[in-house]
Parts: sequence; structure tokens; C-alpha cells
Amino acid sequence: MRISNVKVMVKREKISRLRGYVDILVDDCIAVHEIRIIDGNRGLFVAMPSYEDSEGKHHDLVHPINQNGRDSLEKEILMRFYDEVYGLLGKINIDSKYELNFDVNNIFKISLRDKESMEAIKTYELPDYTDETLKKMEEIIADDLSRA
Repeated sequence: MRISNVKVMVKREKISRLRGYVDILVDDCIAVHEIRIIDGNRGLFVAMPSYEDSEGKHHDLVHPINQNGRDSLEKEILMRFYDEVYGLLGKINIDSKYELNFDVNNIFKISLRDKESMEAIKTYELPDYTDETLKKMEEIIADDLSRA
């Protein structure tokens, strides 16, 4: 199985445990839509498209048939999801001596690091990833760096 295309939509608000949606194209011939990325008790995981029956039980519409397939699919999807989150962090303009990283277990927790020493300077908790919040975070970080 080869995932030939991945489209990621990050949920920019922190309202529920849902962190994003992913659509994939498998072997350039099968599309799977609305794969969800959920913030679980042990970090992010991939939930396949499902439906709820009359008894309230959820059933996957599409799913890998073995653990190796599931692991491979989840690794690829989460890698692309993290790339998209880094893209959002890239909207925060900071001095090139520093970099921003996020905690893979909590994408709303970001840390400012010195690129040369890799020393963590400060950690921030984002309420969401909206453009307004990212702009405000840019101002807060600039202010913190000016006082350092």
C-alpha cells in the first residue's frame, strides 16, 4: 500500500479532543475522507471514518486489516499533520537565532529554543491556532526576547 496523497486540515480551535481531519489517496486509486486525528489520553491517534449505529456503537467504514498496515498509515498521517502544525508555527516571525517547537503530545504547548545551544528559553500554552492568536504570540515572544 502506498499513500500517494495526503491532505491535512488542522482544527485550529481547542474546543474538543479533535485536532484535525485528513483525506488520503491510496495507490492513486482509492480516496479515504475524514480520517480524524484525536487527542487521546496517551497522545494523538488516528481514527478511521466511522458511523454510529442505533445502539450508539461506532463501526469503522474503512480500516487497515493488520497492525503493520495501521502503524504505517498512522505514522504517515501524523507526520503530515505535524508538518502542517509546523507550517502554522511558521507564521510567527521570530529572530532567526531561535526556533519554535511544539510538544507532539500537546500541540498547543510550544517552546522557544536557542538554535545554537538548543536551550529552552520559555514554554507557552496556546489557546488555539487562529491567526489572531499567532499574531499575539509573535508580540509576546518578541517582548520576552527583548527582556532576555
